[in-house]
Amino acid sequence: MSKNFINKIHVQIIFVIILSLGISISVFLGLSELNNELSLKRKQALINELKETINDNVNQIKHVIDKNDMTFQDVLNSDIFEEYNKYDIYLTSLDGKLYPTDKDVNEHFDDLDLQSEYLSVFNIKYKDGFGIILIKPNFQALVSDIYEVIIGTFSISLFLILLLLLTKNQIKYIKKINDGIEIMAGGELTSEITVEGNNELTNLAISINSMASSLHSKMDLEKELDRKQRKLITNISHDLRTPLTSLIGYLDLLSNHSYESVSEGDKYVDIALTKSKRLQKLIEDLFVYTKLVNQDVNLDIEKVDICMLLSQFVDEIQPNLIERNLKTKINSSNTEILVPLDVSQILRVLENIFNNITKYGRENSTISISINEHDEKAIIKITNETDLDLTHSAEFLFDRLYVSDENRHNQSSGIGLSIVEEIVKLHGGNIYAKFDEPLLSIVIELDIYSDKREFYET
Repeated sequence: MSKNFINKIHVQIIFVIILSLGISISVFLGLSELNNELSLKRKQALINELKETINDNVNQIKHVIDKNDMTFQDVLNSDIFEEYNKYDIYLTSLDGKLYPTDKDVNEHFDDLDLQSEYLSVFNIKYKDGFGIILIKPNFQALVSDIYEVIIGTFSISLFLILLLLLTKNQIKYIKKINDGIEIMAGGELTSEITVEGNNELTNLAISINSMASSLHSKMDLEKELDRKQRKLITNISHDLRTPLTSLIGYLDLLSNHSYESVSEGDKYVDIALTKSKRLQKLIEDLFVYTKLVNQDVNLDIEKVDICMLLSQFVDEIQPNLIERNLKTKINSSNTEILVPLDVSQILRVLENIFNNITKYGRENSTISISINEHDEKAIIKITNETDLDLTHSAEFLFDRLYVSDENRHNQSSGIGLSIVEEIVKLHGGNIYAKFDEPLLSIVIELDIYSDKREFYET
């Protein structure tokens, strides 16, 4: 694209130069032709004005020759013609040859146009014979060539002015683009170059804006990933330290045999095992979450009926729900809603959501699950009753960093719902929570399968 752009700019520049040059040359030729016509008229006017003067000058020359009794050679070698530098004066010798009175030219002339309308011919008498004196106005001395200089200067100036006018907007826009690039280079990637016209420079401005926007999005993503990683390390350190400290304490009691009976020792072993399993689960969740945040997960996308998947999942977890006296009710406006998704990852989402329901949901209540289709999206809404007051914190449920001390029930790390959010995002979906005491609703939006829409790529 860059090479193509440069080639097109080169073509435009060459076209502008040729156009300006063509106009300037046409004007130059036109003015030169007009100047030639006017020059002829000026020459004719000068001849008419000089006729009387030429006669007087010739009479003066004859008078000097007669007075000084000068031969042809005397006249040719004399200085009497110097004051008549506005004329080209020629003399014929006794043998009929033509000589110029200009002393810088010693040879005689054979090619003088005797038929020229500008040539005046007079008889002259020397001491040693007769001859002819020819006088022609020296137009180079009489008529200035300033007009040719003016025409040339005007044509060159016209070329430069046309070139400037034809490239003025492009040069101005190039400056705008350059200023915009400098602003972006200074870190203002949200700044945009104004898009003007419809040419190669316009396409260049659009490309630069697109590049800056893409770069800004990537930088925002990197900042967000860095923020999540930093805060994850800060928060997870507490979650890891708590069971680890407890585990070390119980193992220390067992190591020192600090128990009164075998049953008490077995109790310590069971507690240490529980803490170890919790620690293992935390580390596994941390590993999964880190891979999701870094988008280091390959989804195995397939076309799945989300209604059937949810029904099967609920049937499988019934034993866990029964322990908490929880009932389920599934409502769907469709018998089948096909969604492109990775089944294993979506099952992880459902497991984490229902694990939170079993931990924090109110016993002897009903979990309502609705599945609907709206604007080419599958809307999954899971609602349960809870004793927690989430009036001001429901919107932060999926933020790994928002697990306050008062919400750390049953030693929850809060990382499970963060994993849920990242998996849904990887599927191109959206997830959010609503709270209307005592009902907590988690809503998942996923794109419906369409032959026109390709599966997500990771």
